[in-house]
Parts: sequence; structure tokens; C-alpha cells
Amino acid sequence: MQEAIREYLKAVEFNPSNPFYRFRLGDALASSGLLSQAAAELEAARDLDPENGFYHFWLGDLYAHLGRYSEALTEMEQAALASPVDDYYRLRLGLLYLQLGFAQEAAQAFQQAIHIAPHNAGYHYLLGDAYVRLGADRQALFHYRRAGSLGSYDSAYVEKMRLRAMQPPR
Repeated sequence: MQEAIREYLKAVEFNPSNPFYRFRLGDALASSGLLSQAAAELEAARDLDPENGFYHFWLGDLYAHLGRYSEALTEMEQAALASPVDDYYRLRLGLLYLQLGFAQEAAQAFQQAIHIAPHNAGYHYLLGDAYVRLGADRQALFHYRRAGSLGSYDSAYVEKMRLRAMQPPR
């Protein structure tokens, strides 16, 4: 990996205004455990091409890894805004919202992912989870069933989740 870092440093030195070179250097630094330096390079890539969701996404992912959740949310939200047809960015944004306890925002992100990719069972399943956290059992049940009908999940597990969604709140 040190060889890759040296080569990307040369590329950045040759063309410091190329955001992709900065991204690749940041990625190599992160892979080597040099996370602070990686963040600086990913920030530079984002700043050089602020309309590109790709750079926001990877910077947000690194911030989340570093526990910088407020900054991670900002970057993930920017990635989703910059890439209106990218369901994966919405998935990851929704997962981050769930991790941080923002179930309503997670549900919105998963709904957007489903709008883009309606046959993705995982998105329906995760939306069901967000609805359970919101106490919206009927909506949760609908999406758990939808996930099961799409065939990507073990039907026994989906049934268990469906039953959990139907239980009265404690």
C-alpha cells in the first residue's frame, strides 16, 4: 500500500486540482490506517468537485467510521442530493439515521431508495424496521411482507419480524 500512496502523492503533486487523484490518495491512506490524512485528502476531493455525490459519500463514510456523526450525516445527505437516482446513497444514509436513532429520517431515506429500486427486498425490510421504531405497525407489516414476497429473505425470519411488528408496544 505504501507504493500506492507514493504513486498517488506523485499524481497529486503533478495535478493537485484533480479530485479523483485526491480521492485515490485518500482511499490509499485510509486503507493504510492513516485516517486523519485520508480525511484531509477526501475533503480536498470534495472541495474540488462539490457537486459530485461520490466524494461526499466516501467522506461521509469515513466520518462515520471516525465517529464524526454530525459531519457524516451532512456529507451523506449531500451525496443523496447530488445523486438523485442513486439508491445506494439513500440506503447508506438511512442506515446511518437508524444507527443514530432518527427513525423518521431513516424511513424517508428508505422510501426514496424504494422509489428508485422498488424490487429491492432489503430496502423494504429496512423500511419495515424504521416503521417498527416509529410504532407504525401496519406499515412495517406491509414492508416486511413485501420483502418476503420479493424472495430475497428467509420467509421464517420475515415472519418473525412481522410478528414482532404486530406486538403491542411495551
